[in-house]
Amino acid sequence: MGRPKNKVSFKKLNCSNCKKEFELEDISKNKNRIYCSKKCSATDKKLIEQRNKTSKETFDNKYGCHPMQTDDTKKKFKESMISTYGVEHALQNQVSMDKFQKTKIERYGDKNYFNLEKYKNTCLERYGVSNAMQIKGIREQNQVPVLDEHFQFLKSFSNNNNLEFLESRETYKGYHFTNIYNFLCKKCNTSFTSSVYHLNSVFCNKCEPHKRETTENELFDFIKTILPNDDVKRRDRTVLNGKELDFLIPSKKVAIELNGLYWHSENGGKLKKHYHLNKLQNCAFHGIRLIHIYESEWNYKRDIIKSILKTTFGVAEHIYNARQCEVKEVDIAIKNKFLNDNHIQGEDRATIKLGLFTSSGDLISLMTFRKTSRFDKNVEWELSRFVNKQNTSVRGGASKLFKHFIRIYKPRTIISYSDRRLFGGNIYQTLGFQFIGNTSEGYHYISKDYKHLFNRMGYQKHMLKDKLDVYDEKASEWTNMQANGYDRIWDCGNSKWLWTTN
Repeated sequence: MGRPKNKVSFKKLNCSNCKKEFELEDISKNKNRIYCSKKCSATDKKLIEQRNKTSKETFDNKYGCHPMQTDDTKKKFKESMISTYGVEHALQNQVSMDKFQKTKIERYGDKNYFNLEKYKNTCLERYGVSNAMQIKGIREQNQVPVLDEHFQFLKSFSNNNNLEFLESRETYKGYHFTNIYNFLCKKCNTSFTSSVYHLNSVFCNKCEPHKRETTENELFDFIKTILPNDDVKRRDRTVLNGKELDFLIPSKKVAIELNGLYWHSENGGKLKKHYHLNKLQNCAFHGIRLIHIYESEWNYKRDIIKSILKTTFGVAEHIYNARQCEVKEVDIAIKNKFLNDNHIQGEDRATIKLGLFTSSGDLISLMTFRKTSRFDKNVEWELSRFVNKQNTSVRGGASKLFKHFIRIYKPRTIISYSDRRLFGGNIYQTLGFQFIGNTSEGYHYISKDYKHLFNRMGYQKHMLKDKLDVYDEKASEWTNMQANGYDRIWDCGNSKWLWTTN
């Protein structure tokens, strides 16, 4: 027979954090307990402050800073992640991302859930503002490592272009267009000043006088040419509560962003996946359509961009009626040339190529289709490309080509994708498509000199071994590309449209 247990006694205490009363067993193991629960223990501000202070003192004594700020720790962390998961960060791993999104769906019913109100309330409680980045000290502290990298890049960029960047790290304040910096041309020993907002505006006027018009000024002048009677605002900060829009045309409810490849890249500009899409969505919330143009598109596909903008504003130079034109099959060579001359994405691998020809035999519009979709195997056809000749509008052209395809090939389902960065997708509604959703953002790789873009489909991991100088089979596609000096820029994704027979 066991010895009888002592009678358990309780005493009542007030929680040191929430101040609520709770009962505590009056035994030795609980004699120092002052919280009613683990949650109160973990959220006690005084305890958190003391723990942070102790941790900081320990880190300062051992490392001189937080361990994750040391190059050695960062290197070991990356090596460990790559060795274990094949990526530098857990959220770059698809399995981790799927698990992360699944948890959000189970808890909140939305894979992209983010409790913005809770975030704002926490910031208000702690800092007195709705966003911690509104505090000058915190904002400046976060900008330091970014500015360090930007400064080193500008030194290297200048050297590679026979220039000398005459600023110190202390005088470099960032790439905003209002910041003007001093340069020296090594060819003629001439000093000059320039903004670094667009890199192609950094040049010596004496040695390269043909470059005097900056990229931004060129685009502004073009917009004023096609919209001479409209007010075109530059660097507007009224729509997005302080965030800048390069060009705003209020009368058309359209804004245009000219995105420099370095400053808008993931590594160089430190702009993450959602940056461009968030800006597009924020403009849409205010009833403004935002068009994103990459700097390289303006430099190397300028005529196509001009044509897109003319179509957007309804000022095409040549106008035709589709009923006066004839639909014909187009051979591959003519199709590829027409797409490369007129479509921002260039040629495709479509099998059905339908052209709209004038009575004089000129090809003015093209629509292409491919059997099965590249991205959705459940549909029968994909409308791959549709484009008019530059500076040309064809009334009823898309409908005539599409109806011809339906009549001849009798499809059951057709899917198509519209680039949200440049187009609104209204033409699909005219053709009888139904909007079925948006894809997630995609990306393009950027050349090492930040002048050209490459489609990511040509740099999938299984292709990299034969393309890159340095290749690690265990590392991810993105890690291998970075190791070879490439950067990337994110887009706004595509809108998806589906047509089905009635």
